[in-house]
Amino acid sequence: MDLSEIKGRIREKSNIVDVMAEYIRLQKVGKRYRAICPFHQDTKPSLYIDPEKEMFHCFGCGAGGDVFNFIMLIERLDFMGAMKLLAERAGITIGDIEHKKGDKDRLMEIVGLARDFYEANLRRVSQNHPAKRFLNERGISDRWLEFGIGYTGDKWGGLVEFLNDKGVSEEDGERAGIIYRDDSGVRDYLNKRLVFAISNLRGNAIALAGRGLAGEEPKYLNTPNTDIFHKGRVLYNLNRALPKIKETRRAIVVEGYMDVIGLALVGVKEAVAPMGTALTSEQAQLISRYADIVYLLFDGDDAGERATIRSLPALFAQDVEVFVVRPPDGLDPDELARRDGSEGINRALDNAYSGWDYMLKSGVEEYDINTPMGKSNLVEAFLEPLASIRDEVRRGVFIEELAKVVSIDRDLIKRGVENRIRGRKRATANKQVLSDIKTVKDKKPPLYEIELLNIILSDGRYMRRAVNEINLNGITDQRVRRIVEQASELSGRGINDTRKLMENLDSETTEVASKALFMEIVWDVETAFNDLMSKINSIAKRRELADKMYEIFGSDTS
Repeated sequence: MDLSEIKGRIREKSNIVDVMAEYIRLQKVGKRYRAICPFHQDTKPSLYIDPEKEMFHCFGCGAGGDVFNFIMLIERLDFMGAMKLLAERAGITIGDIEHKKGDKDRLMEIVGLARDFYEANLRRVSQNHPAKRFLNERGISDRWLEFGIGYTGDKWGGLVEFLNDKGVSEEDGERAGIIYRDDSGVRDYLNKRLVFAISNLRGNAIALAGRGLAGEEPKYLNTPNTDIFHKGRVLYNLNRALPKIKETRRAIVVEGYMDVIGLALVGVKEAVAPMGTALTSEQAQLISRYADIVYLLFDGDDAGERATIRSLPALFAQDVEVFVVRPPDGLDPDELARRDGSEGINRALDNAYSGWDYMLKSGVEEYDINTPMGKSNLVEAFLEPLASIRDEVRRGVFIEELAKVVSIDRDLIKRGVENRIRGRKRATANKQVLSDIKTVKDKKPPLYEIELLNIILSDGRYMRRAVNEINLNGITDQRVRRIVEQASELSGRGINDTRKLMENLDSETTEVASKALFMEIVWDVETAFNDLMSKINSIAKRRELADKMYEIFGSDTS
């Protein structure tokens, strides 16, 4: 079975609506579905899915294609990685494909080796060892393997030796982020620490984090960003928490690894943790794919308070309901779980504050709103969080509440927010212009070529006619040309099926095809087809004439 056949089998088992619904919320609109696009700062649903054509397209950022394109974009994978993920989801074995292991696969394999090495170290130490004593004190006991916990070992350099024995080069170990080089040679990145494996959504280890056991600073240390790990884009434990989050449609964000584990031990399994002290916008967007309600349950100290306030704007920018939970008596979530069990956690969740109310209350405590300067500073501090809220109704309600608190005309605040929103749009537009200039592949095909694709991909009769009548020299965009050439090749074998055509296109070309398929037809198709064919064939004749003139006279026109 060749690659194309396996791709077709995977596509049959991977309904694009079902797959995309696992990542984003879909809304049925007629025969299609629409959603907030996860690939840009979408304010209104601009991504559409056509179940019949098995394609998606975003009218905001231009992202589009088939189910493979979507997985490549959302999971940041190459084509083979996307195919492997979808095959596993569909229960299809693709081991018989001759495929060289990708660079990212190799790095994940190396991190996985390090995780296994550390788990074996923890298995070997005695119950009196500081690592085992720590786990027993925290109530983890023999369940440490369930949470991907290990121990570095007492010998610095043990991982380097282990990797050497496994045939892993020092350069690959460095690229995986688990060893590093300094003036004294190559060393383990983590030393004398309890180790937590950080995994992607498929459960592959992509990074490691170490916790000191004897007052080491920093208390927690992550391995560095690599090609497979960026701490601002990953949430610890999301792969294990996802089934429960999907079931309850809620997520609980806690501060640290031990908080996640502490909640899981008492049966609260929808907890995740950022890689730093506060949520990033990318992590907030990741949570919003699966949860409608997000609880921020950070530590009960001042640092937890600051992390809460910094995390709220990122969540306001997503279409989720946000609540803040403050643990009683200044406890950490882990301490609360060990003291009061799941009842204590659920009681704290029941007493949660509205995220907006909590942020507003904190702002009033920070600024003296009895003075004009205090009011001005408070409003200024809230303009950016308000501008990040995509839902206009929710944004309007929050503006109204802020205006009442500071006794300022709501229209003044509203104008300030709208100025911020316009500034954001200008910055996005400028960034897109620079991107278009920088990257040749971002250049859009001519509209008339997209219009022709729309016609021939929507109706097999026009595909057959185009194959017989078109002069390919008149097509200026190489991606459009590849689509027509593939259609011609299939037509020669008696196949005029758009779905079969899509199976033979690469991801970049499929994206162009999706743009064409989602174009709204507002013309007489027969007339438009004839006009477009005439235009393209005329361009081909002019180009061919220019080539002949060049052959005759050469480039010297003097």
